[in-house]
Amino acid sequence: MTVNDLAACLRQEIELAAGIVHTLDEQQQALLRLDLAGLEASVPALEKLTDELRQAEERREATARALAEEHELDGTTPLRELLAVLPAPVGRELEQAGRRLGSLIEEIRHRNHANYVLMLNAARFNRAILQFVAGTTATYAPDGVRGEAGEARSLILNKEA
Repeated sequence: MTVNDLAACLRQEIELAAGIVHTLDEQQQALLRLDLAGLEASVPALEKLTDELRQAEERREATARALAEEHELDGTTPLRELLAVLPAPVGRELEQAGRRLGSLIEEIRHRNHANYVLMLNAARFNRAILQFVAGTTATYAPDGVRGEAGEARSLILNKEA
């Protein structure tokens, strides 16, 4: 394995992670527009990109292990330590790529959480509307089983209008 192989693996991961960020942006826009078709389309796209990213990460890890062994390092040597033994320009370039990938992964976590909150709020809103339309409110029995309390007496649901 060569340094170029490792760089190619990192570039592929960066490209896939950027694709996930873009798809999460599209998913968020679909959520905000209440676009069910757009939301449904984003799920398989995210699954595909995530699977490809996982496979690319495995290739990078295998490439880094092989490169570490070529430099007489333990195969479990972290990438940061491996980069320290590589020639300066190449090591810096790979380090920058690693940081870029790390920032994209953090962005994925952030956007995924934001989309989760939007979906959770939409589900709560839909449940409240359905309860209002049905004229019932949700209640829980002492054993935790959810049921219907009966007719709602006002427009206030869970102390929120």
